[in-house]
Amino acid sequence: MPGSPPKPRAGWYKELDGGHRYWDGERWTDDRAPAQIHVERTRVPPDGMRFTAHAMGVDQVVTVTPRGLRYAHRYPNWMTWTVTIGTLGIAALVAWKRIQFGSVEQYIRADDVDSVEVDERGGDAALIVATVDDRLELITERANADAAAALLTGA
Repeated sequence: MPGSPPKPRAGWYKELDGGHRYWDGERWTDDRAPAQIHVERTRVPPDGMRFTAHAMGVDQVVTVTPRGLRYAHRYPNWMTWTVTIGTLGIAALVAWKRIQFGSVEQYIRADDVDSVEVDERGGDAALIVATVDDRLELITERANADAAAALLTGA
């Protein structure tokens, strides 16, 4: 329907009794958490999976559901980088991976995915997700890549 407001993002939402209930992006699930338990916003939905991936510019944790893929893209905080290089010089170059960066959560809807491939990489595998605008390559265990590809393609 044109002009209808967007649906709320998937996640835990507070109920009137102070507890939390999980909204999967389409409907409410039966998952509930009592008020006294701290609920993390990034909990894995019941129909999804989470795995560790290694990719330049991507945080370690990736969440995949049949509706899409969520990860955090890391952007350098250039002020921190400039100050660090200015004060520490060469030592900062050695510590590049340990320098703190900003992080922006990214979400690729399953409807926007043009292709999903799993490419063998030695003992690991690459989950390659292509959209019209971008191509994301995540290195993880073969079982994780296969399961994530099946979730995204509905296979």
